[in-house]
Amino acid sequence: VAAALPPEFGYVANLSVLDVAYLYALPYTLYAPELDLLAVHAGVLPGRPLHAQAVGDLLSVRTATLADPRRDVSAKAYVRDPPLGS
Repeated sequence: VAAALPPEFGYVANLSVLDVAYLYALPYTLYAPELDLLAVHAGVLPGRPLHAQAVGDLLSVRTATLADPRRDVSAKAYVRDPPLGS
């Protein structure tokens, strides 16, 4: 038995099996080294390498603070591994 979706997620009922398969196949992260850019859905936890980030955090973290604002938070500081989910 499927759970009832909140109204704002009603569009999910119209997704095809192929749509869902496509979404599941997308990586959790995208890295563009030439731009020093790491893109995730929500955020990363500062000071934790990418391979140690929880997928749930990449999808849901909205606010995190750094103990030291002078710390290196460039994308290079996080990326040593291939993108998660790839």
